[in-house]
Amino acid sequence: AQDHALLAARLAKSEKRVVIHVFNDKSAEIVQATEDDVEIFLDITKPSANGDAEEEANGITKTTAKLEEAYATAVSYFSTVFGRSLRPYHISASDAPTILLVTLGGLLIDSQAELPSDVASLSISLLRPFPAAGILGLIPPSVTRIIVLERVYKRTTKWTPLYLDVVSALQGSEDDHRPEVLSATLGEISPQDFGQTLQAFLEGLSSSSPLLLGTLP
Repeated sequence: AQDHALLAARLAKSEKRVVIHVFNDKSAEIVQATEDDVEIFLDITKPSANGDAEEEANGITKTTAKLEEAYATAVSYFSTVFGRSLRPYHISASDAPTILLVTLGGLLIDSQAELPSDVASLSISLLRPFPAAGILGLIPPSVTRIIVLERVYKRTTKWTPLYLDVVSALQGSEDDHRPEVLSATLGEISPQDFGQTLQAFLEGLSSSSPLLLGTLP
């Protein structure tokens, strides 16, 4: 969360845009950063993809490609300054999984060691611009079903935002590999019960009831 907060702060300054940083409110190891390194990283006179100051001044909207370039540049500079990397997504998979669980952030990272061999987990840290091409390249060809898990407990629409992003990415792909995509709610799960809860969830995928992994708070 700390690293992504710094990244969000730099992007907000360099691109002159509102950047929303969402993170899990839970204890995690904090890697200390010196004040000097933070100041260097947040100094937007240092390397940035935003080289067109006049374009911004004229109010011309940047394209998604330029926002992606700005993100990539900031991530690269973060690695240079702090000596560690940031990724917009992370996948944990066996050799040939058939099911892919997709979540925002690291909601399932603590439980990945308990995933069955036929289940993979993909956590996404960047929502806008959505890294569709990179995510598509990570999906193993053996995957036949993608389950998008979101903590949206009171839905006002049938489909959730992340689900629509994933479906849109697959529809825009030239690859003939088109797994089935399901939308599910990610509830509360105690670490000791994760394996059993996940197994029960997977066995109920054919149910006509709304899909829920865990319990509602």
